[in-house]
Amino acid sequence: MSLLSPARVVEGLRAEQRAAAGRLARRGLPYLVLVLALGLRLQGLTFQSLWRDEVDSIRFATSATVHSLVQVGWNGPLYTYILRLWLILSGTSEYAGRFLSVLAGVAGVALCFALGRALAGRRVALTASALAAFSPYLIWYSQELKMYGLLCLLGAASFALFLEALRRGGWFRWAAYALLTAAIPYVHILGVLLIPAQVLAFLLLGPAERQHWRGWLAATAALTLPYLPLAAWQAPLLATAFHTGHPYYPLPLMLSILCRGWGLGIVASAHPWLLLAYAPAIVLAIAPPAVGGWCPNESNRRRTLVVLLAWLLVPPGLVQLISLRSPVFTDRYLIASLPPLLLIVALGIDAVARRYRPLAAALLAAVLLVASYGTWQQGRYSIKTNSRGAAAI
Repeated sequence: MSLLSPARVVEGLRAEQRAAAGRLARRGLPYLVLVLALGLRLQGLTFQSLWRDEVDSIRFATSATVHSLVQVGWNGPLYTYILRLWLILSGTSEYAGRFLSVLAGVAGVALCFALGRALAGRRVALTASALAAFSPYLIWYSQELKMYGLLCLLGAASFALFLEALRRGGWFRWAAYALLTAAIPYVHILGVLLIPAQVLAFLLLGPAERQHWRGWLAATAALTLPYLPLAAWQAPLLATAFHTGHPYYPLPLMLSILCRGWGLGIVASAHPWLLLAYAPAIVLAIAPPAVGGWCPNESNRRRTLVVLLAWLLVPPGLVQLISLRSPVFTDRYLIASLPPLLLIVALGIDAVARRYRPLAAALLAAVLLVASYGTWQQGRYSIKTNSRGAAAI
């Protein structure tokens, strides 16, 4: 029987300590990202004055203006009820009112991590959550007293439940998916466009992913029922080509607005060349494996891209079709389709990391630097109408 020398024992203990520290650091990274996301959203939370829509949100939430979830002509009655309860608990200050959107924004970052892990593993999950944490567009709407942060959160949660139900089945998973997804059109009228995206994604998936088709069919049928009271007054409006007050944007211009806003934020979108930082990752996420595209395995690649591309492209496509008759496009209305773009960028960075990690780190740093520039620009200028100054006169 041989005895280890004291030096070897000490070295072994040190190796175990280093391994334990590494495991602890890896486990703590997602929480560090959430702390960063919270800090970025709290920084300058009240720098921008409340603008008209935010003032209306408070006014509607603190009055009896909204008296029914199916009130004709009303957009987002469920959000108004949620905000009413929140303001009762927190008070009606700017900081308190906007903090609800901060919470929704941070929860959305956590869901980007969950979605990334479900679709492609932990490394993609960490990258996607970091991109969401630093996203200037998501930060902006996490600081606005409107429903857009909540809309993005619910959209991501709906797709997370959709994927989990597809993978594991079970009536309770499909029921949770149906209940949550049915609530989204009551938060914003165009939230309903996520449902066709999920239907198309399901139809394009392979047989293995469609094995729980009965549960999906029942859930899809069930979640459309709560939408019928809204459709009862929305359908006649669409049929009569009602005047929305929005100009018509041709598809190329609409996509340009979305790309610049989603990638660069509200102010830096005036510098579209900065979008080049995102281009390599997006190309590598979608490109065939033969030319270096992302591909852990073919079946997982197909499932992931089908879901993300349907989520990303179907709602804007439907908005364009609706706008041919009654223009409804405003970029913030489609905020729920931003998370799949961030996940696609994360996939592209992962494709690089599988070959040369330092290059992947440089690519991620470039994207985060551009995003940080967009956030910095938003914090430099008073962009919203100065209602504070008007009230002080």
